[in-house]
Amino acid sequence: MIHYLHLTARIRECWIAADNLRVSGDYPEWTDRPTIYSIVVEYVEVEKPHRGHGECRAFLEQFKEDKRFDMVVVEGVQNPILADALLRWGWEVDRGVMDFYWRKENKDGLLR
Repeated sequence: MIHYLHLTARIRECWIAADNLRVSGDYPEWTDRPTIYSIVVEYVEVEKPHRGHGECRAFLEQFKEDKRFDMVVVEGVQNPILADALLRWGWEVDRGVMDFYWRKENKDGLLR
């Protein structure tokens, strides 16, 4: 668990299969298929008095700006307020598992 401002989160780094975003491994050689180096937010909760003040968005923005990762994932979102916010902010969603994805673009404007 990590603490950031007034929120608590659990994150992990992994390599996600480029052809199936529901499959990942803990190291790059877990498969021969192309992978996407990612940071996954497995759990995030903002303290009640501080909700709605942008702390979750600021927390996620730091990963979106981190050049080490090619994708940011917020996994298994069950909070409808967070899900709506992520959609408003332009995140992709896999509604089957409620995973949200932010894929970074390379310098040519193409998704990595």
